[in-house]
Amino acid sequence: ANAFNGVLNLTTRSPQATLGGFARATIGDLSTTRFDFRVSQRLGDGLFVKALGGYHESEDFYRSRNQTLEYSEPCAGGQTTDCLFVEAAPLPLDRDEIAFAGLRFDKDFNKARTLVVEGGVSDSEGPVFSTNAGRFQLIDVRRPWLRVNFHTLRWNALAYYNDRDAEALTLAAGTRSFADSFRVAGELQGWWPVGGGRGRLVAGAWASDEKVDTANPQGVQTLLFEVSGSEKQAVFAQFDWELTE
Repeated sequence: ANAFNGVLNLTTRSPQATLGGFARATIGDLSTTRFDFRVSQRLGDGLFVKALGGYHESEDFYRSRNQTLEYSEPCAGGQTTDCLFVEAAPLPLDRDEIAFAGLRFDKDFNKARTLVVEGGVSDSEGPVFSTNAGRFQLIDVRRPWLRVNFHTLRWNALAYYNDRDAEALTLAAGTRSFADSFRVAGELQGWWPVGGGRGRLVAGAWASDEKVDTANPQGVQTLLFEVSGSEKQAVFAQFDWELTE
């Protein structure tokens, strides 16, 4: 509810579920070229590793609108329908490039205890997006991330880190914006059987820290008035009881 453009929950597959590997090359229209690979191996007793990466490059359908429009007429006077506004800046990039890499380690101590450590980074430039303020193009966006998860039969501990360092050009205004943001969060959850197994108690705690800085290389804020951040904490509990079989 109230999510901007929806919510994504990404869950990577374990190395044990993808043992072996593959490599793939793709070519197509718009001068599209893509390479990607994945390899998963067992390193020792209960220790598994998975590595993956890829690179995508292609042209796109977007066109500069600072002088001509590809499928409409320029708006004139107070006209707002059946027309497009001429943008202040041309597109600085004419291609999309996306690269990514990731690494995951799983350690199975026994059937009830598992440690997962994984991380990765992606880098993209070129895509154009439309917003209420007009179109903007991603000049360079880098997103590193890290996740650590340890779980037993009754306990689960999770911590993760996300970062986004982005530079974009607002084509309507011809200005560049910057955004360096990160989030660190952790959660601990446990459960206990009650009443000979007919009931179950689940309880835990969660905390996060995040910050957004939109300063350009000269130290001037481009989207916000100042560095913004927030800290959040929560505790939760749930009780289930089986009334009948």
